[in-house]
Amino acid sequence: MKKNKIISLVAIMLFISSCFLPEPTPDEEYYMSEEFKSYVMHPVGSWWVYKDSISGKIDTITLIDQGTRLQQTVPHVMYEHLYQKFNDGEQFNFNNLTRLNKKYYLSYEREYLAYTDISTVGDTLVSIIYKIHLDTLIFDTLTFTDIKHYKCMNLKSDVFWKQNIGAVKLKINNSDSIANWILIDYYINN
Repeated sequence: MKKNKIISLVAIMLFISSCFLPEPTPDEEYYMSEEFKSYVMHPVGSWWVYKDSISGKIDTITLIDQGTRLQQTVPHVMYEHLYQKFNDGEQFNFNNLTRLNKKYYLSYEREYLAYTDISTVGDTLVSIIYKIHLDTLIFDTLTFTDIKHYKCMNLKSDVFWKQNIGAVKLKINNSDSIANWILIDYYINN
């Protein structure tokens, strides 16, 4: 009988204490801004042709697959993850979110490209600096306006981005490679 009273008392105490426990925190969800997406996401079937002004080589890439999903990084935090695959077999994942200020950045590390959604010239995120905003950038046959220039410090590269087109210039100058890739033609599949 005494044993039943103890079990009942413990059960009542657990029930009462559970009434005061905080409810589980719902997951926080973070999504890439529409502006961020307009620089890095393009319809499947889009292609870009680049020429290295140093070596004269020409390279074409075509976007053959792309998708997004929510992914959990730490308990109660979900963020949008972008996956892209190109015709040359390269696969790029843009799933980096700094938790301090909730800003996205991407890095095509093997290709020396970098982009972030920081919007103030001179600001830095990870090792990417928003170096300058250019009104106009002119190549042989193409003229681009409203260009963002980012410098990726760890890869020693400079990337110039145009909204709704992507990377229009990639300058690499490090111990592994020296190149100056310039966009000479492109098609955005609408």
